[in-house]
Amino acid sequence: MENKITDNLFLDACSTTPPLESVINEISKVQRSCWANSSSIHSHGILAANILEKSRISIANKLVLDTNQILFTNGATHSIQIAFEEFLRLSTQGRFLVSSVEHPAVLEVCNIFTKSDLKLTQIPVDKFGLIELDIIDKLLQPPTIFASIIWGQSEIGSIQPIKFISELCSKRNIKLHIDATQIFSQGILELDKLYFDFISLSAHKFRGPKGVGILIANKKYVNQNLPKENLFNKIYYKSGTTPVALVSGMAIAFDKLSCLIKFKEKELLFPPTKVSALTETIKSQLFDIPGIELIGHPKCRLPHHISILLKDRNCNPIPAREFVRHLSREGISISTGTACGFSNTSESYVLEAIGIEKRYRNSCVRISIGEWIFPEDIDIIVSRFKKTFSYFYNL
Repeated sequence: MENKITDNLFLDACSTTPPLESVINEISKVQRSCWANSSSIHSHGILAANILEKSRISIANKLVLDTNQILFTNGATHSIQIAFEEFLRLSTQGRFLVSSVEHPAVLEVCNIFTKSDLKLTQIPVDKFGLIELDIIDKLLQPPTIFASIIWGQSEIGSIQPIKFISELCSKRNIKLHIDATQIFSQGILELDKLYFDFISLSAHKFRGPKGVGILIANKKYVNQNLPKENLFNKIYYKSGTTPVALVSGMAIAFDKLSCLIKFKEKELLFPPTKVSALTETIKSQLFDIPGIELIGHPKCRLPHHISILLKDRNCNPIPAREFVRHLSREGISISTGTACGFSNTSESYVLEAIGIEKRYRNSCVRISIGEWIFPEDIDIIVSRFKKTFSYFYNL
């Protein structure tokens, strides 16, 4: 077990995570000894290429995939861009589905479809942020040809029924991209039990380095007998140099993921961990307080995630940004929601999608923890949160 990172408590794991010491050491080692371009054919370049492929093999083995399914990118957003470009290459007509609670990275990339005849349709969600099964069953029909679904929603924590969606896509020959960025922070998935075309993720969500990620591709996209269609031709940074040290650091972080996330029929089963237990303890001590309300699904949610709507004694909204700043001065770092994609003053479209009243859409905060939080931290977290909340509640 690695040492605690700081006296201040970082509870914003959904935005990023502190890199493991072993990851930092690996990056430093590779930067010193293997800084050459892995595409070069001289001895220094061959050494870099060997480290790159060693990392690819390590990650592929961990995920029980072929090595040519592991495509290195500069993060989930880059992975999403490549997947969407591939979809657009395959067809420019039909319907493309996304949920109304997608990450901003997906919604922004959807702009590439404006140059085609593809019709973009957003799937509505219920009050918990979940796609209803009858609605997705209806929409996953012609003229739908592609779908992109966020698996674990970073702002409200809800988990979509991806197994059900993937089975429908498989039966109906609909191509599917899954944004699994938040899911991989909780462990390794049984990907052989899941239909997909592409899965995107970022290393920094599971204690790896920033600036590197993966696009996991279905085997049919990386058939080496079809070099013109091979996605490797599009990877890495398009015209840039592969950061071998970051990839090697990501492989170390992957190797440290020990929990196995399983499927049970249409459910996703997270194994009980220290992190999930501490999350439940925090939740149980906060949600008996008037003015604090859980957002997102109570059970089908990320196990390290708590999303909270804040109201004062008169049921007026408590400004989330002011609350976060005040709590930060108490040594506790939490978030107002997703850390990417929308401005400091704009309302959350995710909260709008789940039916939160307009006046409360800037009053949601998020707690998300990792294994750097210890049982002895819980009393500090809860007491400081309550102290800060009491100040705003009684204003």
